[in-house]
Amino acid sequence: MQSFLALKKSEIDLNFGVINMAEENRLSVIEQALLDLLANSLFDCGRSVSVCADDWDYIWHEAYVQAVPLTAFANGFSSDIPLEMASHIKSKISEIVLSVSRRIGEHIFLHKLLTEAGIDYTIIKGFACSLYYPDPLTRWLGDVDFLVTPDDEESVANLLIDKGFTEISTIGENHRVFNYRGCRYELHTEPAGIPNGETGEIVKDYLSDTISKAKYQNTVFGQLKTPDEFHHGLIMLLHMSHHLNGEGIGLRHLCDWAVFISDIGVEKFKELFEEPLKEMGLWKFALVLNHACGRFLGCSEYVTEDEKMEELSATFLSDLFAGGNLGQKSDNRAHEALALSESPDRSYIKNLFNSANRIVYKNWGFCRKVKILLPIGWLFFGLRYAFRSLKGERPRIDLREIKKETVKRKDLYSQLQIFIKEDK
Repeated sequence: MQSFLALKKSEIDLNFGVINMAEENRLSVIEQALLDLLANSLFDCGRSVSVCADDWDYIWHEAYVQAVPLTAFANGFSSDIPLEMASHIKSKISEIVLSVSRRIGEHIFLHKLLTEAGIDYTIIKGFACSLYYPDPLTRWLGDVDFLVTPDDEESVANLLIDKGFTEISTIGENHRVFNYRGCRYELHTEPAGIPNGETGEIVKDYLSDTISKAKYQNTVFGQLKTPDEFHHGLIMLLHMSHHLNGEGIGLRHLCDWAVFISDIGVEKFKELFEEPLKEMGLWKFALVLNHACGRFLGCSEYVTEDEKMEELSATFLSDLFAGGNLGQKSDNRAHEALALSESPDRSYIKNLFNSANRIVYKNWGFCRKVKILLPIGWLFFGLRYAFRSLKGERPRIDLREIKKETVKRKDLYSQLQIFIKEDK
């Protein structure tokens, strides 16, 4: 999915100068302050945020690239924030709230369109996540993601086109993207992140009744449908695991998970998820997420005294901070994704070739049928990137640094044991 924060570097710096986020002694203060703001907003933890006036520049920047500025500043503004900075933040937040309001209206519009046509569906991801927040308007929304059955795919596509939508891309076999008046509508016939093989079939079986069990939500904005608790949680886990082996996930994903597990509680979480997630190989991943949410965001009931879990959740959080929302903080993340996006059991080189194939398929769809042209695609898109790098249109690639970070991330993700079943 295309990030809603796909901004130029100059926009991310927000006219407050280039921020060197590699200043580790300073960054640790910024990270903790942001976590405290989020914990206070989401769970009313009452944490004190003691930082220097100059630090608010860095805190705002970090909140922005993590896609959590609305959540972080939901409780208002500290008197410590310099007047100019506070004015800037309020202006940007007003813009984001307006965009979120428009996006909510677009979700409601889609609901009316599909229900009037007699087509069953459910909203997934963004807006479904926002309904678990204390205030849905404090969750920054991206695209309109929705799920329909494979049998309804062509009917939905034809309906959208008849209503003036433009189909702009196809991502794999189960994901089509449409544009309508500047908004991306992403049509899914199954959620992203389902693995291949036997495990994938198990996951698909658990997802098979997602639409039939979806619930109507009567919000202050209007009516629409979202998944029930089990399917919402499973779709979130699949979505996060999918992006981990790409450009990574950020704090917004952790906040989504935190408000969800806090809402359903520990006992219901175990009742709903323990057996299915163990069968799918997602239980360890869920426990690490739970622990990180408890330790850093205030869901204290999910914290354990397991030292290994302490270390793993801390390393996991560092990875979230390093990349930002879907890799927004690091140019290298897109290149690391080339080697991470396939199974962690495969070699670096094999992952690289499989990912390069996807780049060619995305741009030259005809190569799916004429695979002999793939090497030409590797050469063309590789040389095109190199040429644009020389012109300054793309960042230079440091292969040694990318390889180093990729190895570190693969080691972390292997410890999460995603889609690896526990021994009984």
